[in-house]
Amino acid sequence: MKITVNLATPPTFRERYGLVLGVPVLVFGVLLAALLGHYVRKNYREKVELARSLDKLQGRRAELADETRKLQSALRQPDTQGTLHEVEFVNTLIGRKRLSLSDLTTKIAALLPPDVRLANLVMLRSGNQSELRFQVAGRSEAALEEFMDNLKDSPDFADPTFTAVGSEQPGSEAEETTLVCQTRYIALDKTGLADKSRRE
Repeated sequence: MKITVNLATPPTFRERYGLVLGVPVLVFGVLLAALLGHYVRKNYREKVELARSLDKLQGRRAELADETRKLQSALRQPDTQGTLHEVEFVNTLIGRKRLSLSDLTTKIAALLPPDVRLANLVMLRSGNQSELRFQVAGRSEAALEEFMDNLKDSPDFADPTFTAVGSEQPGSEAEETTLVCQTRYIALDKTGLADKSRRE
């Protein structure tokens, strides 16, 4: 009778199921490595694109700075200074609306004594200056003289001239003397024209 004795050590749980468990772990590791590689590549591409965008922005910034220097140099040329001053002057007119007839009427009315009234007003533009021609009617020479002094002393007007055109006695009212006034409106000189003359 033959007896066979098996002296081998029985396989452990790890040895028995290690291969079975190792395959899923290996697959999971491969997938994780692939996912990490994908994100690394994506992050790298984004950094490269960001670097290119920054280079383009810096290049454009340099171009704009160069164009700005050229424009500033051109604006400093004597032949463009006059145009620039004209533009500034027009912008001042538009922004402040200093040449509206209502404003001028209010300024002139503030200079009128009680016995003097404004009959008409005409504004004439001459280059960058505003010439005014208007008529006032007064009931006495003293009132007209007071108005003339007020106009001469006003900081908004310059170089006034006066011409008496005659006297009227409308209806039963007191006789009125009509005075033609011509002056230059210089309120804008404080902001626009005065600055221009100082720069020139």
